[in-house]
Amino acid sequence: ATAQWEMDRSGSRLSLQAATGAGKLELNAEARSRTTAEGKGASRNLAVSAELEGRKIDLGRLFPGKELGKTDFALQGAALLGSGKLQHMEAEGEIESFEYKNYPYKKASIRASYSPRKEANCRIRLDDMNASLKADASMTAPLKEKPAYRMRIEVDHLNPYHLHLAGDKQRDMEISLVAKADCAGSNADDLTGYLHLDSILVRKQGKLYPISYLHLEAQQGKSRRMVFLTSPFFEADIQGNMKLEAIPASVLRMMRPYVPSLFRWENTEEQKPDNNFNF
Repeated sequence: ATAQWEMDRSGSRLSLQAATGAGKLELNAEARSRTTAEGKGASRNLAVSAELEGRKIDLGRLFPGKELGKTDFALQGAALLGSGKLQHMEAEGEIESFEYKNYPYKKASIRASYSPRKEANCRIRLDDMNASLKADASMTAPLKEKPAYRMRIEVDHLNPYHLHLAGDKQRDMEISLVAKADCAGSNADDLTGYLHLDSILVRKQGKLYPISYLHLEAQQGKSRRMVFLTSPFFEADIQGNMKLEAIPASVLRMMRPYVPSLFRWENTEEQKPDNNFNF
């Protein structure tokens, strides 16, 4: 590894190059102080900018889990600090490739911004031959007890078999859908709001299975939670004490006898439902 540090009255600069068994990393960062106003209201802030490039970074060696592999990326970021606290941060970059479950995803990009007292935003794009993804998400008032979330995801020609997410029976399956969410809460079991899926298309063995929409809405009463699920072929009104994170497993178990070709996935660890509700 080699490093170079420079400092003057306006700020400092750091250049770092490292090559290890986990890949090659190059970092160029700069920090400069600046005054945002004049007179009594003057304040000095610290502006930090950085460029980070990684080649053949082995995420499986850096983080726990056997699913992660190597990645190549180039990221740029900037942050503003005032009174020793983060005021604003933004980052963007290109992810040339990254491996997950031994599949090398290609052509991904990310853009994100974060202001602790205002909002956080993230945009992800993926243009892989076996999956196309457009994801936009935002969170308002991140520091509040129950922040609000908004999300929109578009998925096209997702092939679970070629992505190593499903077994041989899903070899010729492709999935497309649009998901929208607007909710608030501090965790999965505290969320209130809705999740809406539409334009759902499942292609399998030369046949097309269209579902116009699926709508899930969660509300919180004084002593129980209420979840409403509506679709062209299925409607449910669920009320009682329940964990939202366990509801997909409950619904999956219920739907398998009716649509086994779509819901019988291999190599999937099922979550045991832990609910007590009226259905």
